[in-house]
Amino acid sequence: MISGTVRPSRPDGSGLEAWVEIAIAGDGRIFHTLEAIVDTACTGWLILPESAMPEFGLHTAGLSHSILANGQEEETVYCAAVVLWHGRAVDIWIDIMGNMPVIGTDLLAGSRLIVDWWDGGAVVVEERTAPAQ
Repeated sequence: MISGTVRPSRPDGSGLEAWVEIAIAGDGRIFHTLEAIVDTACTGWLILPESAMPEFGLHTAGLSHSILANGQEEETVYCAAVVLWHGRAVDIWIDIMGNMPVIGTDLLAGSRLIVDWWDGGAVVVEERTAPAQ
């Protein structure tokens, strides 16, 4: 189980966001923890700002095209990394853009997300098995 807290995104206390802590490693396979926003509108694995690349030992693997929330397409750098997710090391792709770490639905796949949507509320990501169809 992965857990975190709901916090305001603005100084006036509005704009609540669900945050969880994860561990990530780049080429050196040395894990570092970071807090990231859980964003169910993001369809990627993980987004990190460019400034995080040296800290986590990340190196450019290529370029991709991302469609942003406002509908615009942007060319972005992506990196390969490993994240500890539900107690296991998982190989992922990280899109490098923006200024905040964001967890997307590719990483949430196979999980149940529970959020108590108030300041200080609990965020829980549980591993689940999808029902047979």
